[in-house]
Amino acid sequence: KQPLLGADLIAFNAKLEAKELRKYQWVILYDVSAKLLGWKACMRLKEYVRSGGKLLILGGVQTLGRGGYFSSPLAEYLPVKGVDSPTSLKKVDHPNTAYIHKSKVRKTAKVIDRELPVYEAKFGNGLVRILKWATIGNPDQPFWRNKDWFEKTLKIKKK
Repeated sequence: KQPLLGADLIAFNAKLEAKELRKYQWVILYDVSAKLLGWKACMRLKEYVRSGGKLLILGGVQTLGRGGYFSSPLAEYLPVKGVDSPTSLKKVDHPNTAYIHKSKVRKTAKVIDRELPVYEAKFGNGLVRILKWATIGNPDQPFWRNKDWFEKTLKIKKK
């Protein structure tokens, strides 16, 4: 564990049980496919969220439609819906990113930040947030150069 912005962070271990995951305020998946995680790990994450955990999925090129999320156990509680496809990234003309994941925001989802396309869905006692931008960003001005993007995504304040 290491402190960052007042939160404890560890690398996600797909073998961790839901009760072990509950020790952490957030589980963050960055650029990892549901196929790579595997069915059992997806089910553990589902139980973690249902029991009050918070899951943040950062839109790397291997997440959402390109990563099999929409046909995995994760699909049930995502704030967006879509189709698994290798062509699920859409080129956009935006100063902070070059691509966004093709998906539709669920009617029950909450908009966390319009500048950063971050959406949230409640599931059981927990929640899931998704950053729809593909975090490969725009090479000339990637959004992660803005020091506040992580705090804005999690909606946490520095201590």
